[in-house]
Amino acid sequence: MRWFVLILLLLNVALYGWFVQEEESRQRMAQRELYAASDIAGLKLLSEVPVANLEPRVQRQAVSALRAQPGVEAATGADKEAVPVEGVKAVKPVKHVEPVAPEAKKKPPAALYCYQLGPIEALSQAQRLAEGVGDWVERSEILDRRRELAPDYWVYIKTNGKSKTVKALQEKLRSNGLESFRIRQGELAGHVSLGLYRSQESAQALYDALVAQGYPADIFEKKRYKKFYLIDVETEKSNFTALLTRALQGSEANSVKSEKKVCERLASAKGRE
Repeated sequence: MRWFVLILLLLNVALYGWFVQEEESRQRMAQRELYAASDIAGLKLLSEVPVANLEPRVQRQAVSALRAQPGVEAATGADKEAVPVEGVKAVKPVKHVEPVAPEAKKKPPAALYCYQLGPIEALSQAQRLAEGVGDWVERSEILDRRRELAPDYWVYIKTNGKSKTVKALQEKLRSNGLESFRIRQGELAGHVSLGLYRSQESAQALYDALVAQGYPADIFEKKRYKKFYLIDVETEKSNFTALLTRALQGSEANSVKSEKKVCERLASAKGRE
């Protein structure tokens, strides 16, 4: 009987507690419905509102309050812009950019005139002339060339190259009034020379005389060349030929000619070091 009374008492207490909670819940729901039906805006803490939605004055106050919190170091100067604030996007400082002047209109390249100067016999003369016209040309190049001249005619007697034979032949020629010498190098090495003649007629006459006396003579045609120099120049001066005439000295004025040519890129440049 005693346990039955105790159980009833506990059930009454549990039912009373449940009834109280339900009553409080109904009261809260009623208050919320009343609040939702009214025009009064809800209250929020300043920290719950995004800073971007605040008025400028309130934004400054919110940022100052945030910086004043422990753990947030005070920023000065340019660092103030670097402090992250919730709701505010960091904006990079705008750099000052100097206005760019419009690109200057490029001048068209100057007309080029090319000449070949020469012929010049000596390299020193060519170098002197190239330096003389250096202020008027953009580029210059000294070229070495050679021209073929009339050949020399070498009259010689063929031998077997043995010293004893050569010596006996030279003695025999000397007795006939002819001077000779042994050729020691080149294509005719070992043979006996009787002279080098510029005139073909003179060489032919000696050859005929030797053959008539029974000597195995022959004539070797020795080519001759003469070296000379040319100067290729590239200039912007349309009156270059007149300037060249002033630069030439003495006999150069008559020997050195200038010939206009098609311009090509030259190997050496003005002022080349």
